[in-house]
Amino acid sequence: MIQGYLQKQIVEHTGIMKSTSKSSYYVNKSVISLDGLPLGRVIKEENSKMIISTDDNNVNKLSIPSCKVFLADKKNDNVLIVDIEYHEVSKYKIVEL
Repeated sequence: MIQGYLQKQIVEHTGIMKSTSKSSYYVNKSVISLDGLPLGRVIKEENSKMIISTDDNNVNKLSIPSCKVFLADKKNDNVLIVDIEYHEVSKYKIVEL
């Protein structure tokens, strides 16, 4: 009981929380790499993966596991930080035939 109260106080004080949610609330949120570079916006979630559009036309997409979400900024509810550096993004690119 006390531990939960203290965790809530820390989250409210810092405004940042570690994400533990497995639900589909990531849709329409902006995604930033661990080194602070923008990756795009989540357009869909399926099978514990986020589909991220890197452009306005939804042509270039990434498929990143939801477990890679490192932080969700509580002050700016539309930003997720993923545990991937920008140079690693090519591993997650969706290639459509």
